[in-house]
Amino acid sequence: MSQAHARHRSFEAHRSRAIGLVVLCASALVAMVLLVPTRNLAKAAPVSADSIASVGAATSTFTCVGLRQGLQSAVIATSLNDVAVTGTLSVLGQHGVESVRPLRINPHTTYRIALPNRTYHAWSSAVLQWNGGGISVAQALVGVGTWTTTPCRSTLSDTWFFGDGVTTLHTGTTLVVANPTTSTAVISARFLTPNGPLEPQALQGVVIPALTTVALPLSKSVVHQSLFSTKVTANSGRVVASLVELGLSASQVLTVVQGTTSCPVSSILPYTVTNANEVQQFTVTNFSAAPTDVTLQVHLPSGVLPAKVIHLQGSSIGAVDPGVFRGIPQGYPFSISFTSKAKSGVLALRLSRAFPQAIEYRTVETAVALAPASAHLLVVPTGLAGGPSAVAAVGVQSLSTEPITVHFSSLGGAQLARDIRPPLTLAPHQFVALSGPLPTAGGRNALVVDASGPIVVSTRANPGGSPAGPGYSGLRIS
Repeated sequence: MSQAHARHRSFEAHRSRAIGLVVLCASALVAMVLLVPTRNLAKAAPVSADSIASVGAATSTFTCVGLRQGLQSAVIATSLNDVAVTGTLSVLGQHGVESVRPLRINPHTTYRIALPNRTYHAWSSAVLQWNGGGISVAQALVGVGTWTTTPCRSTLSDTWFFGDGVTTLHTGTTLVVANPTTSTAVISARFLTPNGPLEPQALQGVVIPALTTVALPLSKSVVHQSLFSTKVTANSGRVVASLVELGLSASQVLTVVQGTTSCPVSSILPYTVTNANEVQQFTVTNFSAAPTDVTLQVHLPSGVLPAKVIHLQGSSIGAVDPGVFRGIPQGYPFSISFTSKAKSGVLALRLSRAFPQAIEYRTVETAVALAPASAHLLVVPTGLAGGPSAVAAVGVQSLSTEPITVHFSSLGGAQLARDIRPPLTLAPHQFVALSGPLPTAGGRNALVVDASGPIVVSTRANPGGSPAGPGYSGLRIS
């Protein structure tokens, strides 16, 4: 299904695949309508920090950060291989390696790997080393009435960017940093708030010892902020970082915010929907001191809407209400692309909040970098995290200037079932939303999407599993 190639990573040092860019992410102040829609979506982008190594690769390694005892932490692994693959799971705690156990995953199978019991409310990370490629790894946190899943990282980096965080009276955010190498790392954190940047002294020059996980609560450093962005820089060494948001109760999970290792020139949210039961917005952040402009383009299944240009001030954060786009029907699916006019890029997020039964649910999705080679993707079965059914709908956005054909396969039960629904033929840049439940929605099946050209894929979770989502983007198989 993908071209094999040898790849090597070790437990001491992952191979970073982030492309160095001048970092620029976006904050909206003024919007004006463009007369001509943007068409050139497909541009070069950094390799994702959660991409899957090709089937046939020599080794692959994933780091899952922000696991917490008392929240039913688990790791979800899915194999694309035709043969069984072995590996090792190591748990890194505050004081070092806490446990090591062998792993084995059978062909075309998804496993939920429970973590060993540890000190209550202690934070940890899991490092999974596989003796082969073709394996996807995600992490899950399941709390009281809430759950969230996020891809585990397949690379280390000296820089991590997060476009959303919350430290209000009702929520708390913890910055969790893992150092799965044998060398000490030193990190510093910078925050952008609506009132300006913050560089708390307590979060400058923080030592992250080798083979450990360090949790840094932000409530005392970024006080009472309903929205902020974060940049984590390793002054020495390379790390993996996550932001974990908890609710009023320590057992209520709001979300795990995904970080990026760089800000792409162009990015896209391939499936979103306006919902009267949710508070929804798009957040954009500019970590650079230089201002720039960003073009926003909405794609509906019926066509594109007039584009917008947003002027972005330097070192600032803001939110764009989807109401700035006229013509999006209530409850209607769409995709939205973000293209920077500078050579740096924008970091954009979709935020939504729902409040059923007096419990807040949060969904945070980072815009997917536009990678023209991404024609082979895997959607992890999030139903293993919090419910029997995970995929309620799928959005597919073409990035091609030519017509392409898209195939959908189901991976699970030790087999790969091809063309579980009729193939789609997409016109250039066409967006298509497929309602579910799909045949892959129940339990342990994953969705594999192949196309004859570049695409991006995202899903909507079944509301029975979590009222606000979460959404899950397809992971690129390299």
